Amino acid sequence: MDTIDVQDGGGVFPPEKIDEMQAALNEALSTLPEPVKAHTVQMLAHSILRLAQERNCGTKELARLALLELQIR
Repeated sequence: MDTIDVQDGGGVFPPEKIDEMQAALNEALSTLPEPVKAHTVQMLAHSILRLAQERNCGTKELARLALLELQIR
């Protein structure tokens, strides 16, 4: 499979980018105190999906930007 269509995020990503986004989500979640609410996980995931479409950045930057957006909300 060459790409994966992410329905909720409205994007099509290669498998390597999906792995990078998952790593960014895991990294962002690891910085938050337990327990992390499902709503928070969903907000971070949506931010990472959107940011991955808008920017060409790596795992650490995706995680950092998603956490910044979470603080702003």
